[in-house]
Amino acid sequence: MIFKQPNVKSGMRFKLKVFIFLILFILSFIIISKPLILFFVKNNLSNFFKTNKIFIGDLKIKLPNSIYFYDIEIRNKEYLFKIKEVSLFFDLNSIIKKRFKKIGLKNASIKINSKNLDLFKRTDYKTKDGIFFDFLSLSNIYFDIKTNNFSSVGSFSLELNSSGLVSLLRAEVDSFKIFDFSLYKCFININDSCGNFLIKQANYRDVKLKELNSNLVFKENKLVFDNLGGFLFDGRISGEFNIDFYKRFLDLNLNFLNLNIERLISDFKLDKDLCVSGIWKGSLNIIVNNSELKKFEGNFKSINYGGVLSINNKKFLENLSRSTNLTYEILVERFRDYRYNIGNIEIYFKDKDLIFKLYLFGDKGKSDLLINIYNFQDMLFKNITGGKNG
Repeated sequence: MIFKQPNVKSGMRFKLKVFIFLILFILSFIIISKPLILFFVKNNLSNFFKTNKIFIGDLKIKLPNSIYFYDIEIRNKEYLFKIKEVSLFFDLNSIIKKRFKKIGLKNASIKINSKNLDLFKRTDYKTKDGIFFDFLSLSNIYFDIKTNNFSSVGSFSLELNSSGLVSLLRAEVDSFKIFDFSLYKCFININDSCGNFLIKQANYRDVKLKELNSNLVFKENKLVFDNLGGFLFDGRISGEFNIDFYKRFLDLNLNFLNLNIERLISDFKLDKDLCVSGIWKGSLNIIVNNSELKKFEGNFKSINYGGVLSINNKKFLENLSRSTNLTYEILVERFRDYRYNIGNIEIYFKDKDLIFKLYLFGDKGKSDLLINIYNFQDMLFKNITGGKNG
């Protein structure tokens, strides 16, 4: 029996042909698919952002699991988006789930000057559960946004997963304003769901909160502000703040020390009807569940030998006269430069009303006052969302 020697050269030539064929096939696929992908992406971006001014500098397909877009620019009269690099990663499992395994954006600039910020109102591009990525990475994103009721300037980097858990956040916000609320010089640092923040100044109308700082912890769907501190009404505040985003629940606990009550009255523009001096301390607990105020309780006490109280509001004194059986003239005299040595205020929420009970003891005897702010819950949320004071 004769054994034939295998033709080594013939086998090598066959493998070389197969390899060249695969290379040519991949190159052909990339060459053919590249303009198709660009056309598809531009068309969808045009529909999404409602503009035909879409520019993509380059596209690279890195088989088998990623596509890169470079030098993207999207503009119209109201906004300009510039993105240096967008990367899309996928595998068989992510394709089946109709989502990307990872989306990355690097070195982007977002400038918006719009009266009606509805750029992201469309939902055509969301999957059934509203999620289109497993992991999102945003690096060096600069923003400058101006609308009728909102404006903000700053930069950030962010990493989060599809459940909303933030693994990294670096943010520097020069300014932030929504309706009557504003922030200046805000710094946020989060790594592996823990971190801290500092806000140099936060304003609500004329009320100023300075050097607000806290540790931050993300726990599942909850955000915890631990060891919260700052300065308000010339005094010191401390406490903690818990937010559950899915349940729309928040719990705020604050302690106050050395509050200047005269500064509080002035900042809230109450000094035309009420003049109060003195230093106070106390605590406050606020609970909101499903956008409904459930609890607003506090207790404050005067320190450092009390202060002086004068009430100049004629209507208030007339109402107080009817409820106390004291004449208007007696009340005018009593609350003209009323020197109190001991002061206590109880605050509680009942039937949508906020109730203040004031207990004062001074050189003109004991005085108890009851102040009821009707429909406080409606007024509070109306003011937060930019409505007029009720």
